[in-house]
Amino acid sequence: MEAIRQIVKVKNHKINITLPDDFNADEVEVIILPKSNNVDIPQWQMDQV
Repeated sequence: MEAIRQIVKVKNHKINITLPDDFNADEVEVIILPKSNNVDIPQWQMDQV
């Protein structure tokens, strides 16, 4: 299973998520949680985004 984690801004109650070109799936599951300030995102993952 491939997972992608992103922190995105909410604008006018909407979000926009762009998937990588090599992400091949016909359906995805979306789970939306409010951002917590105490979550550490590894630098390598931030570099990919």
